[in-house]
Amino acid sequence: MSERQVKKQRKDQPENQTHRKKADKPTVIFNTILVILIVVVVGLGVYAVGKEYLKNNPSQSEEQTTQTVSEYVQENGTTVEDFIATYGLDAETVTGDTDMATACGMMTLEKFAEFSEMTVDEIKTQYGLGENVTNEMTWQEAQGYVPVSKVIEMSGGTYEDFLAGYGLTEEELPADTIWNDAIGIISEAQAAMASAEATQQPEETPADGSTQATADTDADNAGDTE
Repeated sequence: MSERQVKKQRKDQPENQTHRKKADKPTVIFNTILVILIVVVVGLGVYAVGKEYLKNNPSQSEEQTTQTVSEYVQENGTTVEDFIATYGLDAETVTGDTDMATACGMMTLEKFAEFSEMTVDEIKTQYGLGENVTNEMTWQEAQGYVPVSKVIEMSGGTYEDFLAGYGLTEEELPADTIWNDAIGIISEAQAAMASAEATQQPEETPADGSTQATADTDADNAGDTE
C-alpha cells in the first residue's frame, strides 16, 4: 500500500479506532536543515548553534535527528519500497537503514515539497531560497543556497550573536550570504580565533625547572643564615 493510500485510509477510519501515531513530519523537515550544521561544519565549531536549538526545543531530541527510513515508514504504516518509489529515490543508495535527513536530502526539491506537504514556492519562502534554486535540484544541493541568517534562525540562535561569537561584521558575512559561501568565511574566522588564542597562551614552566628554582632559593636562604 502506498503512502498516499495509507493517508486516505486513515481519513476514512473512525476517530476512535486505534492506529500508529504518525511521525512528527515538521521535526523530520527541520532535521534536514539541522544536518547542515551537524555534518558539514561540525569541525568549525558551529555545532553549538544546533545545540542551542535543541536546548530551546527539548522535545526535539538528538535521537530524532537519526531516525531511519525503516522507523519512519513503520510509524506511517507504509514500506521502504513505497517510500523510495513515491519520492523518486535510488533503491541502491537509500535503504531502510538510511537516516531520514540523508534520504530527504536526496529528494528533488519538488519531491521534498511533496514529502513536506507543501508547495515548492512555500518551501522556498520558508527557507529563503531564491530563483537560482530549481525544482530539479536535490534538497541537499538546495540547502547550500539557504541564507546564513535563516540557518542560524532555524537553529535557535540569532544572526547578531553568531557574528559576535566569531568576531565577524555584517560586511564580512552579510545576512543573505548563501550557506555554501558562508562556510569558507566562518572557517577563516574560526582559524583566526584559534591562532589568536594560541599566541595569548602563557608559556608553561617545566616541572623540573620549578623544582630547581625552589631548590636554588632554599640554598641561598641557607647560605644567608650561615
